[in-house]
Amino acid sequence: MTQILTTKRLILRPFRGDDAPDLVRLLNNLDVSSWLTRVSFPYSIVEAHWYISAVSNPWRFAITSRDTGAFMGSVEVVTEFGYWLGQPFWRQGYMSEAANAVVNHWMGQYGDTLASSYFLGNRGSKAILTALGFEPREITYKFSKARDKEVKTRILTLTPTRYHAHKAH
Repeated sequence: MTQILTTKRLILRPFRGDDAPDLVRLLNNLDVSSWLTRVSFPYSIVEAHWYISAVSNPWRFAITSRDTGAFMGSVEVVTEFGYWLGQPFWRQGYMSEAANAVVNHWMGQYGDTLASSYFLGNRGSKAILTALGFEPREITYKFSKARDKEVKTRILTLTPTRYHAHKAH
């Protein structure tokens, strides 16, 4: 099942093979990859092609500009709700827009609790998840491939009840 979500400024679509060079370009930035669990640094074209072709998931979206078609990052629900955005697109509200679209679609289609997490110190992710209504739970450690070490991580959840209450405000 192919899903495409649109927002005011974005198109969230399935990944394509020609996204690989942009994946490599945007993820070969330690300011991006060091905040992610499964992304190595440096990030190779082989890894990009594997990521695009090996894992089929209708809840994995490439974030692209509605105006230019530029590839900007990714938002997904795999084992948990996760996302990243290339540094040239930071602090412009794109990730909030993309994340909100996916959470709204998820809750509308499934109405199931979502889990997410962020490495402590990632103020951007904390702000996005808080704005979406995610509630902090425990602190644990997750392995960061880019950092090659365990990193202190905040776990959060968004229940359907919390989602609807948060949307009502």
